[in-house]
Amino acid sequence: MLGWLKNMFGSSESSVNKSSSKKHEAVDLSTVDTEQKKLALDELSQRSGLKIYASKKRLDYAYTEDYLGQTETCPRCNSATETQYAEFLYATKSLPKSIVAAAGHFCPTCSTVILSEDAVEKALPSEESFQGVIGIKSTPEPITFRAFNDKETHYLRDPQKGLIRMKLLDGTSKLETERDRRRGLSQNAQKQVKKNKRIANQTKKLNRKK
Repeated sequence: MLGWLKNMFGSSESSVNKSSSKKHEAVDLSTVDTEQKKLALDELSQRSGLKIYASKKRLDYAYTEDYLGQTETCPRCNSATETQYAEFLYATKSLPKSIVAAAGHFCPTCSTVILSEDAVEKALPSEESFQGVIGIKSTPEPITFRAFNDKETHYLRDPQKGLIRMKLLDGTSKLETERDRRRGLSQNAQKQVKKNKRIANQTKKLNRKK
């Protein structure tokens, strides 16, 4: 293993046995070049046994784990999701930043992802101002969401700085919705969580019968 990879992950001998509980590491690769990033992602995949998300130009639907109350089942087609690594763009008080984490639960059937935002936030330095995931870093353009928690999205971009913020159809920014999340789910959101859990349980029962 290359020296810089050893510093990032430790020796290859310390890799987690895939038959044991997997260690899902998070790594900041925002400053490394394309070749180094590929090597690091390959190492993450080998250590964890998880795939690296194969980039698309756009994900139609994004949901948070808090909103749905689960990550195992796609809310749109009821397919079982696949947890994968991706380089997530997250909003801060200034410009967005990115970090690689196993925080995406992707539907293999339709263009939907469930985001474990807590997994992203826990991987960041304590002083970082996390304001929620707004996309996935990709080349040459970031992967964006057509809808977020059942609300249509609109992205603000700067000619020099690129993508800077995500807004929802009702006019709220991701920052505002994140504040709401931290204060606790609204009554409507709580009802939606219960509904989604009930649908997920019904789907699991049907799959067992098959």
